[in-house]
Amino acid sequence: MNPGIARAARVLAIGLIVAASAVAAHYASALVESSDWGAMLAIGPFAAGAAAFAWHSPRRPVLLVLLAAATAALAALWPTLAHNVDWLFFVQHVGLNLLLGIGFGRTLAAGRKPLCTDIAEMIHGHISPASTRYTRQVTLAWTVFFGTMAGTSAILFAFAPATVWSTFANLLNWPLVGAMFVAEYLVRQRLLPEDRSNIIDAIRAYRRNTASSAAPRISSPLE
Repeated sequence: MNPGIARAARVLAIGLIVAASAVAAHYASALVESSDWGAMLAIGPFAAGAAAFAWHSPRRPVLLVLLAAATAALAALWPTLAHNVDWLFFVQHVGLNLLLGIGFGRTLAAGRKPLCTDIAEMIHGHISPASTRYTRQVTLAWTVFFGTMAGTSAILFAFAPATVWSTFANLLNWPLVGAMFVAEYLVRQRLLPEDRSNIIDAIRAYRRNTASSAAPRISSPLE
């Protein structure tokens, strides 16, 4: 198969999975009173992430025991969780956006390199002072974006009908993130027309950087 067609097929498949998951989450959290599969959909990604982290951690035995205890607790609370799927997706949505906002925001502290600056350097190797200023501003913009998403979700969950909150949190979340990427790209083309990198370039640069960092260092015979 042509590499371009294969890449497009993968992107399409991922897009369809994300869209289907969003619609399922909306249905389970806003349109039904109880849903076992909805609770599994909400908890599943966190459970898989926790299991992967525990398995690859140097403290694997301890973390696996804690994971087993957490699994037992979830099993005992399952009827309650299945009747409160909206709360599960609320915690998921607000928690993820807060973590992302903190992840971007903490790199803006004095003496630290802004996250978007670090990514730009992974892609280009060296960036101009103008790019350094711009990427710092972009890091701030993403921090504000994720903070606004979390705050809006909390307000809608507390005061708006469930369908309104779920439409925002489950159906509009990824389109809004995508719109933010597009807006940033368009602004960058006006301010830094020489920089035409995109999210795919960032992912590739991150993978290269991670691979090079994980590669074992071979000592030179002259050392």
